[in-house]
Amino acid sequence: MIIDHKPLPDKIAEYIRNQIIQGKLKPGEKILEAQLADDLNISRTPIREAIRLLECEGFVELLPRRGAIVKEFSEKDLQDTVEVKACLETLVAELIIEKINDKTISKLEAIIKNEEKILNENKSGDAIYKFLKELSRFHDTLIEQCDNRQLVDLNIKIENHIKRYRFFYLNHPEILQEIPPLQKGIIKSFKEKNLPKLRELYTEYIKKPFKLLIEKIKHAKD
Repeated sequence: MIIDHKPLPDKIAEYIRNQIIQGKLKPGEKILEAQLADDLNISRTPIREAIRLLECEGFVELLPRRGAIVKEFSEKDLQDTVEVKACLETLVAELIIEKINDKTISKLEAIIKNEEKILNENKSGDAIYKFLKELSRFHDTLIEQCDNRQLVDLNIKIENHIKRYRFFYLNHPEILQEIPPLQKGIIKSFKEKNLPKLRELYTEYIKKPFKLLIEKIKHAKD
């Protein structure tokens, strides 16, 4: 059973969302309410409420006579999401550049060291999961510095979709090598208060790995 202080439908939505993000529920796969009710030992009513929440978020689609399925996405969906993510995170960086302190910088540098250590040790599935966890910590650490609540909430919503796409790195772990050098450039720009360079690097940091991922996926289809 899921235990925290959120309303039950929200907790169930979080559980299903994580299943989708991690690829345990595949695009186009039917969400089985009865099985979820058994697995979580709850009634189907809050599950239906959770599914409606996920439909609003764009993770689930309700189809006539089929019920709820995991929403499929196209290359265009991925590109559009990354475009929005790049704009939001660049704006966050602009807002926090004058207030980011040495403690935060040190935390970010420690995260990068963890990422590099993980990549240097191996490229197994477990290692990639660990890397993605550190990558989320890097983003969260920066978002925490922003006091614009609307921007933070928008970023959290789009980040959930970005996490779903990041799990494709499991099949292309070599792309992850591109990330730590870009993060180091971002930290250098923060230290120097170099806003134009920060904008440039942040956009590249968000877009480049996904651009490489799309190329890999296209090549695999050819």
